[in-house]
Amino acid sequence: MRGLTNTTKAFASLADLVEKKISFITLSAKAYAFTAEDDPNTGVIVGDDEVRLINAQATLKMARGTVFHNFRGAKSIPGLTWPSMVFRNEMAPWMGKLGVRIIHAGAGHTAGDPSVWIPSQKLLFSGALVAYNAGNYTGDAQLEIWPATLKKLPALKPKALVPGRGPALKTPPKCQKAIRYTRDFGRGLSTAAKRAVVAKKSLKKPTRQHVAHPAQNTPLSPFAKIACHSPYRAPIYNE
Repeated sequence: MRGLTNTTKAFASLADLVEKKISFITLSAKAYAFTAEDDPNTGVIVGDDEVRLINAQATLKMARGTVFHNFRGAKSIPGLTWPSMVFRNEMAPWMGKLGVRIIHAGAGHTAGDPSVWIPSQKLLFSGALVAYNAGNYTGDAQLEIWPATLKKLPALKPKALVPGRGPALKTPPKCQKAIRYTRDFGRGLSTAAKRAVVAKKSLKKPTRQHVAHPAQNTPLSPFAKIACHSPYRAPIYNE
């Protein structure tokens, strides 16, 4: 995988400025998905009197609808954006007559991954909790807990799912496949990390025991073709 040995710290997306194919997909009359290959996705929900973005792009220029699939306008970020509202397990705002649930199913990609669920449309914006056919940064991942958290999502029975990275999925079977894909990736990564620790190998450098190579029988071999999002994303390395 690209960049496994580079541990230089950089802001997410800053090192990946390659042009990506943008898709703006209609999920329903009230919901849309903005995807750009393996770059982070953005969800759009249109209410009666407001529009809300889910996983808004990283800079103001990007979020305002310019060609924002790469990291333009980095200097417009003065620092971390602090939340103005928090919740414990779930909150259920109304957008006019459209009911929305914001759910914290549990730790996974980070300790605080929220997902947005529209019950009336069976539509799930999973955020980074799910990634499909795309790599997922794991520097803050809770690898031991992630698979158990993902087990809660199939019970929603989504008809459409917008993952944090990867294509929008518009059928129930594809939604379930994406959830399994992420679960298997997390399990494989955790297993590979444990093997490396037992073998006293560095998690910062690739070895035969944890490199995702299709010709090697490793826990990550099925994910060998995943495109890494930036050179510092060494997926075996958990900070």
